Amino acid sequence: MAACAQVSGPMVSHYWWEGKVERAEEWLVRLKTTAGRYPALEERLVELHSYSLPQVVAVPAEAAFGPYREWVAGEVHA
Repeated sequence: MAACAQVSGPMVSHYWWEGKVERAEEWLVRLKTTAGRYPALEERLVELHSYSLPQVVAVPAEAAFGPYREWVAGEVHA
């Protein structure tokens, strides 16, 4: 579902949850996929994540190097 994963961390996150400020060690994972494969990837991430409300956000590429874009598309075929 993704051509590439980049993992950064650990990092400390501070956030509001159920009326109070929480602090947690987290990892940032960037997954490279296509718009067409995003729904399936999102569904799987939510299914596997330990949080009841994980941060899963699509950041569309406004532009991308053509050969790279084609490589991603080729790797995430259905």
